[in-house]
Amino acid sequence: MVKEGATTCFEAWGKEQKWNTSLCHPWASAPIPLFIEEIMGLKPAAPGWKAIRLAPRIPDELERFDFACRVRTGTIRIAYAHGELAIEAPEGVPVIRA
Repeated sequence: MVKEGATTCFEAWGKEQKWNTSLCHPWASAPIPLFIEEIMGLKPAAPGWKAIRLAPRIPDELERFDFACRVRTGTIRIAYAHGELAIEAPEGVPVIRA
């Protein structure tokens, strides 16, 4: 999909596989929680995001990303570039690295 210029997931693996394929299909959001929770390793460590757990499993092939997410306690920002991970948590919210 990326090779075909996609910015979201297609309905099928490639445009040629389904004549009327949607290029912005609703299931396209499914990789987002997978990336956030399993690759970036971000999860709440306490109800209401009063503490943050960060246990990244970032593949070597991923060179960089920037992430921001608003939660009940404020905004969480995570930046990753060439092996370095930085997190900015809402004020007073502890980050537990695992």
